[in-house]
Amino acid sequence: MLRALDASCLVTVGSRTATNVPCVPAVGSTSVGVLIPVCPHVLAGVTTVWWPGGGAGGKKCGDTTMIGVDEALAAELVAMATEQRERIQLSASEDPGDRLTWREMTVRHAERLAMILAEEGWPAEDMVGPEAALAAWLVAQHADQQLDVQRRAFALMSAAVNEDRASRYHLAFLQDRLLVNSGQPQIYGTQIAAIRDGRPVPWPCEDGDHLDERRAEVGIPPL
Repeated sequence: MLRALDASCLVTVGSRTATNVPCVPAVGSTSVGVLIPVCPHVLAGVTTVWWPGGGAGGKKCGDTTMIGVDEALAAELVAMATEQRERIQLSASEDPGDRLTWREMTVRHAERLAMILAEEGWPAEDMVGPEAALAAWLVAQHADQQLDVQRRAFALMSAAVNEDRASRYHLAFLQDRLLVNSGQPQIYGTQIAAIRDGRPVPWPCEDGDHLDERRAEVGIPPL
């Protein structure tokens, strides 16, 4: 979890320098327990920021060595997604035992994702890297037995999308999945009920006449 740390920055924008600019960086810990200062001036596009207190003797905010990826969490998320991809055929098996194995696995993964969401928020790319961020989305997408986890994942991912930290494209799939699982019409038609004459047939959608327009808005090809 992040906590505030009082400090000030020496901020350089082009050729101009302002000292003692108020700064409350967030501090988190990496997988090896090293504290990472993250200065909001960097996020605002300032050219150079030294933390804390000013001066080139400090640490430079924005260095990739300071804002690292949580490698342990990333590896855990990727491992869960990899297991799901490798065993996806179980979800459509005619053998009830296979389908039960799939359910048990996705429930276990969803329970772990719920813990991650409670402790860390949405695991976006800036936290875990692109592969693991996609893995987190996949685990949420398959949390069909735990709609509370899907709802929480959708809420947190929506907030991340609004901050340009997550994909609107993938959020659309999660939103449709949650709606279908809740017995409501989907928005983007991403959840397919059947294949008929070689064409996908989506679960019911709202305002079908404008479906492809909504898909285009988030980068999904026409149905």
